[in-house]
Amino acid sequence: MRRYRKYMYQAGSIDRPDKGKVKVINPRVLYREKRKDFQITQASRLRYRTRYFTDSGIIGSKEFVSVNYQRFKHLFASTV
Repeated sequence: MRRYRKYMYQAGSIDRPDKGKVKVINPRVLYREKRKDFQITQASRLRYRTRYFTDSGIIGSKEFVSVNYQRFKHLFASTV
């Protein structure tokens, strides 16, 4: 798992202008993960899995949640 995370963080931090507008991992985030040797604690793993579910009722990445909220926001009603 550590090797996979290392690969993903390093590959995601490479800026590829030829690919258009692609999100790139911030160098600070890469540095923080390198310092932790790309380890992930059980608490972090649980937090990552439930983070956006608890915020919005949709499970997924921040981008996935945002896109799908926009698609279905007309179905949500505020009770407050």
